[in-house]
Amino acid sequence: MDNKKNPQGVAGISLSQAELDKLLAKKTAAAPAPKKEDSRNAKLAARRARAAELAAQISAQQKHYVTVIYGSATLSQEALSALKRGNSIRLDRKADASADILVDGKLFAKGSLESDGKTVSVKLTKRQSEH
Repeated sequence: MDNKKNPQGVAGISLSQAELDKLLAKKTAAAPAPKKEDSRNAKLAARRARAAELAAQISAQQKHYVTVIYGSATLSQEALSALKRGNSIRLDRKADASADILVDGKLFAKGSLESDGKTVSVKLTKRQSEH
């Protein structure tokens, strides 16, 4: 028996006719042929697994619309019309209340507002439990 590489560089084994006859002469229990249904089920399971993997990849790349709501107010048309630059609108929340963080219109978490002097951000304080 020789270990050789074929012209494509792939390793292989070279057997003499006597060595091959010896191997073939040994009685080995033949593995039962797989049933067509088992083979079909295995192929279906592999396809489903691949489809689930692709769906997860697509979902991971999907963008979601995030909205942060810190408060709201109800104003009459007269009050809205009277608003000018520099006016304030009193919101229905206390200054230290948490903001609602919505993802695609659904409540995702609560958070507190932060600022670095240039931008405002929201720090997650409590993530809603998934139902």
